[in-house]
Amino acid sequence: MRNIAIAIAWIAVGGCVSTQSTKLNSTITRVPVNPTDVVIYPNEGDVPRKFEKIAMLATRSDSIWRSDASALESARVEAAKLGANGILLGTVDKPGAGAKVASFLFLGFDVVGKHAAATAILVAPQDAGGSK
Repeated sequence: MRNIAIAIAWIAVGGCVSTQSTKLNSTITRVPVNPTDVVIYPNEGDVPRKFEKIAMLATRSDSIWRSDASALESARVEAAKLGANGILLGTVDKPGAGAKVASFLFLGFDVVGKHAAATAILVAPQDAGGSK
């Protein structure tokens, strides 16, 4: 019984973060980049040059205890695999207080996670004359 409680607590607290992608043009394959080279942009106005939208990203965390940094890192890794050098942030859907309370009352722990949407982009190189 103790092992089950430990396993459930690990899932609730540790959880996992995953990101799925949907390419906008499945006929184009780009060379993957290093995830550390993927820049996060809060909105389109923050992107310094022209860019192309490559894919839609959907990040899911199984627990509200996971940090937003974990979600961003997961999105960075997925975008890098697609050859994107940037991510435009989208919406973040966090559960409300009612969902958290109900999860805790009925299950004894919090299992409600977060969902975030973003767009993987390819920003034009600086020397390509692609300024806005």
